[in-house]
Amino acid sequence: MNYSIVSGSSDDVTSVCALARQCLPEAWSERNLRSSLAAGFDLLLTKQNDTLLGYLLSSDVLDEIHIMQLVVAPQHRRRGIASSLLQTLVSNSTDMNSLQLEVRASNIAARRFYHKAGFVVCGRRKNYYAASSSQTAEDAILMQRLLRIHNHKR
Repeated sequence: MNYSIVSGSSDDVTSVCALARQCLPEAWSERNLRSSLAAGFDLLLTKQNDTLLGYLLSSDVLDEIHIMQLVVAPQHRRRGIASSLLQTLVSNSTDMNSLQLEVRASNIAARRFYHKAGFVVCGRRKNYYAASSSQTAEDAILMQRLLRIHNHKR
């Protein structure tokens, strides 16, 4: 499959939000995404021609990168797109110490993906995801991947 990974901008907000609404129960509004990009969040896009296949939204906090959303269109999953987005993020982050994220406890496929990508469980947030009319509140599993190992000299 031929696709490219490029940096996203406010010009991409409409298509990113459309994909998010297709895939995420807690999709952000266009206004929230625009505000986040203006505040310095990073957006990576996977495109084939002009079609958005997936995206990764992240935020740097000191020496950590927080992955806010990693989304791939359902019809393009299991083709290495999420792995390529994650690898691009890591390659562009040589001065950062770790990647952090939260994932729904029930999202077994995502948890397996992150585990295979080198993430480990480092905590749990009770009732992190708000209840909707069709479900109860859900816990978030906190996961981390170290990018650099510190050698402390005494």
